[in-house]
Amino acid sequence: MEQSIGIFADSTARDAQITSPIEGQFCYLADSDVLQLYTSSWNDYIGAGDISAVNTSATSGLSGGASSGAVNLVIAPNSATAATVAGSDIVLIGDADDSNNLKKTTAQDIANLAPSSGITEIDSFTITSNVSSNGDLTSNWQRSTAAGFNKLGTGVSESSGIFTFPSTGFYEVEAIVFFESRSASFPQIQIQVTTDNSSYSSALAIFGGERANQGGTGVTHSGTTFVDVTDTTQVKVKFTSANLDSSNVIDQSNTFFNFKRLADT
Repeated sequence: MEQSIGIFADSTARDAQITSPIEGQFCYLADSDVLQLYTSSWNDYIGAGDISAVNTSATSGLSGGASSGAVNLVIAPNSATAATVAGSDIVLIGDADDSNNLKKTTAQDIANLAPSSGITEIDSFTITSNVSSNGDLTSNWQRSTAAGFNKLGTGVSESSGIFTFPSTGFYEVEAIVFFESRSASFPQIQIQVTTDNSSYSSALAIFGGERANQGGTGVTHSGTTFVDVTDTTQVKVKFTSANLDSSNVIDQSNTFFNFKRLADT
């Protein structure tokens, strides 16, 4: 059965004219621009909608909005509230593997993509007997057994006094040397570096004190150099003594040679 749609100024005028509405009957209310359908009672069927405006809060991270016409929203991160990042925090990303569609991930997942940082290698060696002769220290080496020490990472390797690094990177090489001096000469030890696995040059010399036969003295000196290890087969270090004899010695008891990887090369 066909029907016409009655147009009324408001619901009061409608009820005055349609005193016995039937199921499925329509009407239009001019005051609210709403089309209504009767299904045991009058209900809005098609109307002006209930969205009157799109607003953005001060901490939403969005700007824009409107109460009519086209509505534009812009991401405004500086308007968002500052927060301390936690690994479980949600981050929105454009997924390059899926046509840059919007996806979510966690802050921890992003952090896991970063290259490893921090110190990844620490090692320490000592000598097992006093040194009283000059030249390269080629024997009597062992990894430190000092209380509390344990190497971090792979550690350096030693062969006949030549130290090979476990991986490329910037390394700190330190010598802590206990000199016993009873003559006028200055005992010393050098940290020598090669970049071609052949020719060595002194990167640092550490000197002990002198006592000029006044009964002798014992003193600990330390020195540090930094080595850019670009190739573990070419870049190596060794330790060389000078001005040593029976009166000037390097004491094994408090002498350490330390290696620490600081960063990628």
